[in-house]
Amino acid sequence: MKVAVTLIAKTLFQSAVASSVAGAVGPEMPPLLTSRSTAPTRSISATISASLPRSQEMKVRPASAASRSPPGRYFFEEAGQLLQRLEEIHAMTRKLGKEQHARIGIGFVASTLYDALPELLRRFRVTVPEVEIGLVEMTTAEQIAALREGRIDIAFGRLHFDDDGITRKVIREERLIVVLPRLHPLVSAPGPITLRDIADHPLILDPRMPRPSYADLVLRYFQERALSPRTAYEVRDLQTALGLVAAGAGIAIVPASARRIARDDVVYREIDETGLIAPVIMSHRKGDKSPLLARMKKLIREFDVWVEPAA
Repeated sequence: MKVAVTLIAKTLFQSAVASSVAGAVGPEMPPLLTSRSTAPTRSISATISASLPRSQEMKVRPASAASRSPPGRYFFEEAGQLLQRLEEIHAMTRKLGKEQHARIGIGFVASTLYDALPELLRRFRVTVPEVEIGLVEMTTAEQIAALREGRIDIAFGRLHFDDDGITRKVIREERLIVVLPRLHPLVSAPGPITLRDIADHPLILDPRMPRPSYADLVLRYFQERALSPRTAYEVRDLQTALGLVAAGAGIAIVPASARRIARDDVVYREIDETGLIAPVIMSHRKGDKSPLLARMKKLIREFDVWVEPAA
């Protein structure tokens, strides 16, 4: 009996290890133990018997026979618990293997969600449904740190910055427009609106700190034209900015995609200036050869001609 128990334990351990490794490596190695097995002791019995010497083979009996004696009942109760624990280890090993090889972290600034980024992320999910995607809203400064530290793999932002360890690429350019209160004088003013017109009114901006910031981008366009706008408020959220505009607290300059936020108490108007652009910039660690990053780049290149796979 002692030899048989030792061999059974050894066989169970080897089976569980092989099953767990197979699950972590890939589907080409079918697991020997699965949670769908309705009778784990019976499904393993053939493997156990094959590993036993001929003289011990008949000592492995069905549970119904062995459970008639106290030692038999004890053995099969303990064996059942062992099998359950091995299956839990197997499932956790598979989960850890998947998490290690099929996850991508993406940082974004909030304003990119009003343009094409949601559709890009949706297509990415369609093409790699097995991949876990972690999405984190971040400022540009936070994105830089998160990329360097490996907490995210890709970042989508609005601002250029210098970092030798990070590669950046402009993937889209949006015009900047002005948002006015519904009864603001510029709404009914004849002719186009210019930055000089806007500079005469209180301006609602993103916070200037930390740098770089979206406020730097907007203020640079004024400075290039020797203009100094009056800053009324600094707010972090586009929705907050629109609310303050509706309240008559000032006006705001926003990416054109903000028009998707339909409000009846504000008016969106074009700005008659050249070069007023809010880019969408994708950033990633320099030298990153990840297949998932390559897949994202391919989707961006093919964005306007992409065809959704058949279900």
